[in-house]
Amino acid sequence: MSGKMILGVAAVLGLGGAAAWAFTRRPSPTAAPTAAPTAAPTEERRTAPEGAPQPTAAQLEQQAKENEAARQKAAKELPAPASTSWIKPKPGRHYDWKDLTVTTTGLRNFPPPAMQTNLIRLTETVLDRLYDAYKKKAYIESAYRSPQVNKKVGGEDDSSHLTGLAVDLKVPGVKPVEVAALIKVMQLPYDQLIIYEHKGHLHVGLSDGAPRREALLGKRDGSYTPFALV
Repeated sequence: MSGKMILGVAAVLGLGGAAAWAFTRRPSPTAAPTAAPTAAPTEERRTAPEGAPQPTAAQLEQQAKENEAARQKAAKELPAPASTSWIKPKPGRHYDWKDLTVTTTGLRNFPPPAMQTNLIRLTETVLDRLYDAYKKKAYIESAYRSPQVNKKVGGEDDSSHLTGLAVDLKVPGVKPVEVAALIKVMQLPYDQLIIYEHKGHLHVGLSDGAPRREALLGKRDGSYTPFALV
Protein backbone atom coordinates (compact mmCIF):
# COMPACT_ATOMS: atom_id res chain seq x y z
CA MET A 1 0.00 0.00 0.00
CA SER A 2 1.43 3.45 -1.04
CA GLY A 3 1.89 6.35 1.35
CA LYS A 4 -0.82 8.43 -0.33
CA MET A 5 -3.38 5.69 -0.04
CA ILE A 6 -2.49 5.19 3.62
CA LEU A 7 -2.93 8.91 4.31
CA GLY A 8 -6.26 8.78 2.57
CA VAL A 9 -7.43 5.94 4.74
CA ALA A 10 -6.20 7.81 7.76
CA ALA A 11 -8.17 10.88 6.76
CA VAL A 12 -11.34 8.82 6.36
CA LEU A 13 -10.76 7.35 9.83
CA GLY A 14 -10.24 10.82 11.24
CA LEU A 15 -6.65 10.29 12.32
CA GLY A 16 -4.41 13.26 12.88
CA GLY A 17 -1.06 13.81 11.28
CA ALA A 18 1.01 12.23 14.03
CA ALA A 19 -1.23 9.22 14.20
CA ALA A 20 -1.23 8.93 10.44
CA TRP A 21 2.56 9.09 10.46
CA ALA A 22 2.75 6.34 13.08
CA PHE A 23 0.29 4.31 11.06
CA THR A 24 2.46 4.56 7.99
CA ARG A 25 5.72 3.50 9.77
CA ARG A 26 6.73 -0.06 9.38
CA PRO A 27 8.75 -1.65 12.17
CA SER A 28 12.23 -2.41 10.96
CA PRO A 29 13.22 -6.02 11.35
CA THR A 30 15.70 -6.60 14.18
CA ALA A 31 17.95 -9.53 14.68
CA ALA A 32 17.01 -11.89 17.49
CA PRO A 33 19.18 -11.37 20.57
CA THR A 34 21.92 -13.93 20.85
CA ALA A 35 23.34 -15.16 24.13
CA ALA A 36 26.92 -14.34 24.78
CA PRO A 37 29.11 -17.38 24.32
CA THR A 38 30.09 -19.04 27.59
CA ALA A 39 33.43 -20.60 28.15
CA ALA A 40 33.52 -24.35 28.76
CA PRO A 41 34.00 -25.19 32.44
CA THR A 42 37.59 -25.82 33.21
CA GLU A 43 38.98 -27.97 35.98
CA GLU A 44 40.47 -25.95 38.79
CA ARG A 45 44.16 -26.47 39.03
CA ARG A 46 46.14 -25.87 42.12
CA THR A 47 49.71 -24.92 41.63
CA ALA A 48 52.39 -24.40 44.16
CA PRO A 49 53.36 -20.75 44.70
CA GLU A 50 56.05 -19.65 42.34
CA GLY A 51 59.44 -20.25 43.86
CA ALA A 52 58.14 -22.72 46.52
CA PRO A 53 60.68 -25.51 47.24
CA GLN A 54 59.71 -28.92 45.86
CA PRO A 55 59.96 -31.96 48.20
CA THR A 56 62.74 -34.36 47.46
CA ALA A 57 62.22 -38.09 46.87
CA ALA A 58 63.65 -38.81 50.32
CA GLN A 59 61.19 -36.39 51.93
CA LEU A 60 58.27 -37.96 50.09
CA GLU A 61 59.37 -41.43 51.18
CA GLN A 62 59.71 -40.26 54.79
CA GLN A 63 56.25 -38.69 54.67
CA ALA A 64 54.78 -41.93 53.34
CA LYS A 65 56.39 -43.84 56.22
CA GLU A 66 55.03 -41.35 58.76
CA ASN A 67 51.54 -41.61 57.28
CA GLU A 68 51.65 -45.41 57.45
CA ALA A 69 52.89 -45.31 61.04
CA ALA A 70 50.10 -42.92 61.98
CA ARG A 71 47.53 -45.18 60.29
CA GLN A 72 48.72 -48.23 62.19
CA LYS A 73 48.81 -46.32 65.46
CA ALA A 74 45.24 -45.12 64.91
CA ALA A 75 44.13 -48.67 64.13
CA LYS A 76 45.68 -49.95 67.36
CA GLU A 77 44.02 -47.18 69.37
CA LEU A 78 40.54 -47.92 68.07
CA PRO A 79 38.20 -48.56 71.00
CA ALA A 80 37.53 -52.20 71.72
CA PRO A 81 34.06 -53.43 70.78
CA ALA A 82 31.42 -52.98 73.47
CA SER A 83 31.45 -55.57 76.23
CA THR A 84 28.12 -56.88 74.95
CA SER A 85 29.97 -58.05 71.83
CA TRP A 86 31.99 -60.48 73.94
CA ILE A 87 30.49 -63.62 75.39
CA LYS A 88 32.54 -62.99 78.55
CA PRO A 89 34.23 -59.85 79.91
CA LYS A 90 37.61 -61.63 79.87
CA PRO A 91 38.80 -64.88 78.27
CA GLY A 92 40.70 -65.94 81.39
CA ARG A 93 42.14 -64.91 84.72
CA HIS A 94 45.27 -63.19 83.48
CA TYR A 95 44.56 -62.22 79.86
CA ASP A 96 42.25 -59.78 78.11
CA TRP A 97 40.57 -60.00 74.74
CA LYS A 98 43.03 -57.48 73.33
CA ASP A 99 45.83 -59.92 74.14
CA LEU A 100 44.20 -62.60 72.02
CA THR A 101 43.25 -60.38 69.07
CA VAL A 102 46.51 -58.45 68.75
CA THR A 103 47.68 -57.69 65.20
CA THR A 104 50.16 -55.31 63.62
CA THR A 105 48.36 -55.30 60.28
CA GLY A 106 45.92 -52.52 61.15
CA LEU A 107 43.05 -54.73 59.99
CA ARG A 108 39.91 -55.46 62.00
CA ASN A 109 40.41 -58.66 63.97
CA PHE A 110 37.23 -59.34 65.93
CA PRO A 111 36.36 -63.01 66.55
CA PRO A 112 32.81 -64.35 66.12
CA PRO A 113 31.20 -66.02 69.18
CA ALA A 114 32.33 -69.55 68.21
CA MET A 115 35.93 -68.39 67.96
CA GLN A 116 35.60 -66.56 71.28
CA THR A 117 34.61 -69.85 72.88
CA ASN A 118 37.77 -71.45 71.49
CA LEU A 119 39.90 -68.55 72.75
CA ILE A 120 38.46 -68.96 76.24
CA ARG A 121 39.40 -72.63 76.14
CA LEU A 122 42.90 -71.75 74.90
CA THR A 123 43.35 -69.24 77.70
CA GLU A 124 42.03 -71.41 80.48
CA THR A 125 43.86 -74.61 79.51
CA VAL A 126 47.18 -73.17 78.32
CA LEU A 127 47.84 -69.48 78.91
CA ASP A 128 46.54 -69.22 82.47
CA ARG A 129 48.28 -72.49 83.38
CA LEU A 130 51.60 -71.16 82.05
CA TYR A 131 51.07 -67.96 84.00
CA ASP A 132 50.61 -69.99 87.18
CA ALA A 133 53.85 -71.87 86.44
CA TYR A 134 56.04 -68.89 85.56
CA LYS A 135 54.26 -66.22 87.64
CA LYS A 136 54.26 -63.86 84.66
CA LYS A 137 52.36 -63.30 81.46
CA ALA A 138 53.50 -64.69 78.17
CA TYR A 139 53.95 -62.20 75.37
CA ILE A 140 51.42 -63.09 72.67
CA GLU A 141 52.49 -62.41 69.11
CA SER A 142 49.35 -63.84 67.54
CA ALA A 143 46.30 -65.79 68.67
CA TYR A 144 43.04 -65.28 66.76
CA ARG A 145 43.36 -64.16 63.14
CA SER A 146 40.53 -63.11 60.91
CA PRO A 147 40.77 -64.43 57.33
CA GLN A 148 41.99 -60.99 56.21
CA VAL A 149 44.68 -60.83 58.90
CA ASN A 150 45.76 -64.42 58.26
CA LYS A 151 46.16 -63.70 54.55
CA LYS A 152 48.06 -60.49 55.25
CA VAL A 153 50.63 -62.25 57.46
CA GLY A 154 51.00 -65.20 55.10
CA GLY A 155 49.30 -67.79 57.32
CA GLU A 156 48.23 -71.22 56.12
CA ASP A 157 44.70 -71.51 54.71
CA ASP A 158 43.85 -74.13 57.35
CA SER A 159 45.65 -72.38 60.21
CA SER A 160 44.28 -73.04 63.70
CA HIS A 161 44.62 -69.30 64.32
CA LEU A 162 41.53 -68.83 62.15
CA THR A 163 39.40 -70.74 64.64
CA GLY A 164 40.98 -69.31 67.78
CA LEU A 165 42.67 -72.60 68.66
CA ALA A 166 46.30 -71.48 68.36
CA VAL A 167 48.66 -68.97 69.91
CA ASP A 168 52.23 -67.88 69.15
CA LEU A 169 53.86 -66.87 72.42
CA LYS A 170 57.07 -65.96 74.17
CA VAL A 171 57.73 -66.27 77.88
CA PRO A 172 60.28 -63.59 78.80
CA GLY A 173 63.60 -65.14 79.74
CA VAL A 174 62.58 -68.68 78.76
CA LYS A 175 63.55 -70.49 75.55
CA PRO A 176 60.72 -71.77 73.35
CA VAL A 177 61.94 -75.36 73.67
CA GLU A 178 61.83 -75.07 77.47
CA VAL A 179 58.26 -73.78 77.39
CA ALA A 180 57.32 -76.68 75.09
CA ALA A 181 58.92 -79.18 77.48
CA LEU A 182 57.00 -77.74 80.42
CA ILE A 183 53.72 -77.93 78.50
CA LYS A 184 54.39 -81.62 77.94
CA VAL A 185 55.33 -82.23 81.58
CA MET A 186 52.21 -80.40 82.78
CA GLN A 187 50.17 -82.55 80.40
CA LEU A 188 48.38 -79.55 78.95
CA PRO A 189 45.96 -80.55 76.18
CA TYR A 190 48.04 -79.44 73.22
CA ASP A 191 47.52 -80.84 69.74
CA GLN A 192 50.65 -79.38 68.17
CA LEU A 193 53.75 -77.57 69.40
CA ILE A 194 56.00 -75.86 66.86
CA ILE A 195 59.29 -74.54 68.18
CA TYR A 196 60.64 -71.55 66.24
CA GLU A 197 64.08 -71.04 67.75
CA HIS A 198 65.10 -68.55 65.05
CA LYS A 199 62.00 -66.46 65.76
CA GLY A 200 62.14 -66.98 69.50
CA HIS A 201 58.52 -68.07 69.94
CA LEU A 202 56.44 -71.19 70.41
CA HIS A 203 53.29 -72.09 68.51
CA VAL A 204 50.71 -73.92 70.63
CA GLY A 205 47.73 -75.42 68.85
CA LEU A 206 44.67 -77.18 70.25
CA SER A 207 42.29 -79.53 68.47
CA ASP A 208 38.54 -80.10 68.28
CA GLY A 209 39.14 -83.85 68.27
CA ALA A 210 41.70 -86.18 69.81
CA PRO A 211 45.03 -84.32 70.11
CA ARG A 212 47.98 -85.59 68.11
CA ARG A 213 50.47 -84.55 70.79
CA GLU A 214 52.85 -83.52 68.02
CA ALA A 215 56.05 -81.52 68.46
CA LEU A 216 57.85 -79.98 65.48
CA LEU A 217 60.85 -77.77 64.86
CA GLY A 218 60.12 -74.90 62.49
CA LYS A 219 63.05 -74.02 60.25
CA ARG A 220 64.01 -70.80 58.50
CA ASP A 221 63.19 -72.23 55.07
CA GLY A 222 59.60 -72.92 56.13
CA SER A 223 60.03 -76.66 56.55
CA TYR A 224 59.28 -78.69 59.68
CA THR A 225 60.93 -81.68 61.29
CA PRO A 226 59.69 -83.84 64.19
CA PHE A 227 61.12 -82.85 67.54
CA ALA A 228 61.43 -85.13 70.60
CA LEU A 229 60.55 -83.31 73.80
CA VAL A 230 62.30 -84.55 76.94
